Amino acid sequence: VKGQPRFEKLHAEAAEAARPAPAELAERIARVMLPAAPSSVFVEVGQTHGALLGTEGLRALQALLPPAQFAIDLKVSMCVALGDTALLRGVIEAYAIPRPEHYLALANLHAKQGDLAAAIQAAEDGIVKLRWEKQPLQRAILPWFAKLRGGVAAVELAYGWFCKEPSKPAYRQLRKTATSHDCWPEWCTRMWQFLTSGTTAPGHLATSILHAVLIDDDNPKAALQYFRDHPGGETDRLLEIAVAFDPSNPRLATDLRFEYATQRTLECSYHAAMDALRTAARKAAAHSESAYFGGEMRRFAALHSR
Repeated sequence: VKGQPRFEKLHAEAAEAARPAPAELAERIARVMLPAAPSSVFVEVGQTHGALLGTEGLRALQALLPPAQFAIDLKVSMCVALGDTALLRGVIEAYAIPRPEHYLALANLHAKQGDLAAAIQAAEDGIVKLRWEKQPLQRAILPWFAKLRGGVAAVELAYGWFCKEPSKPAYRQLRKTATSHDCWPEWCTRMWQFLTSGTTAPGHLATSILHAVLIDDDNPKAALQYFRDHPGGETDRLLEIAVAFDPSNPRLATDLRFEYATQRTLECSYHAAMDALRTAARKAAAHSESAYFGGEMRRFAALHSR
């Protein structure tokens, strides 16, 4: 619906002036909402009309909405406006395909009301139920867990999640949590030992994560050596290392981008190769190394014109 926010604002202003009974206002909103599909209008009815509807009107509007999948966002919004965690849990559990943000809304509502244990439980229920897109729920749990059980327990929880499903997002979540509690070096060592044991994460995944650790440590020299010692990895890592070398060793950064472009050219990935060369030219100019780039470009062209 074009101009939806303006329409909802005007509707709320008119309702403010007319002051219909809450149940009547709920019926009027439903009559406009349902023919257009609830995903089109009044998507934030809890915020725009919550004060006018009050508890009675919001509950009446809840009852008027169909049990269709597209109505869940509206119902969640209204439950949050009501501050009713029991009703919100019922709404979420009644739908076949809730999303992480629905469980997050429930968890945040519990936290707002001061019940961190219930907030953690709601987020954990979402993790178990959904089995995907866990990161937003896990991110929410960690600070609550730290407040209830202490920082070390929160780091242990993040490490447990990482060991169960190693990934770059899980690593960065662990790093952020451990850093905030001043114990990242210790947990980095444990994670490194876990990944290099060869009994858990696949080799390519472990290598990718450990490369990310070195890049995040601002240690491009070690990252490059790790790349050389573990051939067959993702070529894109060369670009990450080049970016890290840009401030301290722009010529080496240029060399790495040419190495990347050569590899991509051999793979017939010409667009990726050209993007790397354009970046190399721009970075070389910024560091007054255009002459060096020009010489490398001539060698590159001669090599690939044969």
